[in-house]
Amino acid sequence: MTNPLFFPLIGVAVALLCVPFFKPRLAGWLSFISSLIIAVFSLIPAITVLLGSTVEPSFIYTSLGEFQLSIDPLSAWFIVIINLISLAGSLYGQEYLGHYLPTFNKLNHIAKSQHSLGRSQDLKVHYAVLPIFQASMIYTTLINDLFLFVVVWEMMSLTSFLLILFDRKKDGTLKAAMNYFIQMHISVVFLLMGTFYLFHLTGGTTFSSLAALPDIAGAQSSLIVFMLFFIGFGIKSGFIPFHTWLPHAHPAAPSHVSGIMSGVIIKLGIYGILRVVLQHPADMIVIGWIIMIFSVASGLYGVMLAIIQHNLKKLLAYHSIENIGIIGIGIGMGVLGIGYENPMLSMMGFAGALLHTLNHSLFKSLLFFSAGNVYQATGTVNIERLGGLGKKLPYTAGFFLISAIAICGLPPLNGFISEFIIFIGLFKAIHSLGLSQSFSFVLIIAALALIGGLAILCFTKAYGVVFQGSPRHQFKKEPTEAGWIKKIPMFFISACMIFIGLFPAYIIKAMIIPLQMFMPDVDALVGNSGMVETLTGISIASGSFIGIIIIVLGLKKMAQRKVLIEQGETWGCGYVAPNPKMQYTASSYARIFRKLFHPLVFMKKDKVSIEETFPQKAYSYESQSTDRIEDKLISAPMLKLIKFLGRFRIFQNGQTQSYLMYGFLFIIIMLIIEFFNW
Repeated sequence: MTNPLFFPLIGVAVALLCVPFFKPRLAGWLSFISSLIIAVFSLIPAITVLLGSTVEPSFIYTSLGEFQLSIDPLSAWFIVIINLISLAGSLYGQEYLGHYLPTFNKLNHIAKSQHSLGRSQDLKVHYAVLPIFQASMIYTTLINDLFLFVVVWEMMSLTSFLLILFDRKKDGTLKAAMNYFIQMHISVVFLLMGTFYLFHLTGGTTFSSLAALPDIAGAQSSLIVFMLFFIGFGIKSGFIPFHTWLPHAHPAAPSHVSGIMSGVIIKLGIYGILRVVLQHPADMIVIGWIIMIFSVASGLYGVMLAIIQHNLKKLLAYHSIENIGIIGIGIGMGVLGIGYENPMLSMMGFAGALLHTLNHSLFKSLLFFSAGNVYQATGTVNIERLGGLGKKLPYTAGFFLISAIAICGLPPLNGFISEFIIFIGLFKAIHSLGLSQSFSFVLIIAALALIGGLAILCFTKAYGVVFQGSPRHQFKKEPTEAGWIKKIPMFFISACMIFIGLFPAYIIKAMIIPLQMFMPDVDALVGNSGMVETLTGISIASGSFIGIIIIVLGLKKMAQRKVLIEQGETWGCGYVAPNPKMQYTASSYARIFRKLFHPLVFMKKDKVSIEETFPQKAYSYESQSTDRIEDKLISAPMLKLIKFLGRFRIFQNGQTQSYLMYGFLFIIIMLIIEFFNW
């Protein structure tokens, strides 16, 4: 236990032994301390590796054999991301979950209601599980043996399932959590199938065993093994068409858990794919195009579904699918660069993928934290009921705007840097590859540009409808801004995003050692590409432009400080009595897009046609987005299965005599089988 790779278990021990035995508020802070202990003891070896040193592996001795824990640059990169977002989410959750703290009965300050007691237990379980969830994600990156990997992977899925269940009495939460849990087990089934098939072919059960596949089993078997692992990890990542758990689980979870899940847990699927690609030496061109096709489809379909959402958290969930697609495009570029023997394409692809993994974890967690502020201020995340919150929640509006600019890939924030690296790599590939490959890359560039344009459409809708204009609904209480405990992690994440956007050279240098795992001569490639200089110049120009705007606005405010400004009505375009109903809604804003892409995006409408000239009663209109892939792959088959199983309900009649008879018949059948040696 002297090896530093075991030290994060101290935080797990604190969470298990201390958190459940204190009052909820103190338990929350103990949970944060546990997460801090896990982060510190895992970041020390991770940063050591990223600085170029090595950490000795650790060994776990069990009755099943010896298992190794080791940390390499790829593990270290993901450990930094895991801890960064987990700590921010844990701190944000202190105030977020404070709204659920049990209250004392006003008539009797000693006695608590049964509901309060139950909620108190829920909080303590949640606080205890959160650090274990963080530790399970970290240890997932340290394990080389696939069987032990699956065990820790299961622990990660179980703990995240329990975290999603926190608001289980809310409509749809239990269903979303069970949907998530079932699909995570489908992921495990594919991972185990890949592991068993790998063992059958090579006799090994480690990621390193993949290297021996081409020589032992040939190209076809190698591709089958890759596809089994890709589907298993793709379900966790949310690639199309394995994404159907994600739009339900993220909105159902508390916002700090949504931020961690979207920021980190889906990235562990990316980690798994990168780990397999790193060890899998064969069929790089075929594998690269498989990853690229899934990624482009995920990016386009994810952003298209996001645009038509009315639920703010569901909108953000579909954008996670979109960004997984962008990361996948980078991975596909890297693999194709190896296959086509184009080191510059490979370097740009892997660099863009690794950096966008970090960037997305930052701005997506900030977006979910902002959505959490909106939810607790108003009691809803239905975009159609929101409006004008920028004046009530100025900090939240600012954080949402910063992260929206970043997720749209606009300078000078971090999202621009990683997407620009991917764009540079794609353009360079056009000049260095053959005609057919170049044409394919032109189509990928067009798809990536379309993804960026649609992302801007989506977030101008989200920010404009939620934070601008006038309130669309009168809430029971006036919305108020979040407290400082929530703001601190949001300020920290914003600072990280701005730093990466303005000083990309530092973060690119930090990626050199992880990139060397994929290509040893990455130092020379980065130097020859001119990437750092180009990105730095763009960021400085953008930052200077924003600085000039801030200075001009400041001078204007100073000049108008003593000027009397008269206020009056402007021309109302013929509307003498404007009201909030005349504003754009989320549906009307996206109406042209929805009609243009109707074959891909579909809305269910519930309306009653108005027939009278002067209606005497109120009429309603409601629209709801549908995911056609989910309908075809999940909903329709499940309905048929339920209908088929319904034919056997006659056996479940609730009569004890019938169940005793079933047991008796089973025993008779077993005796007959044993007697005849069947």
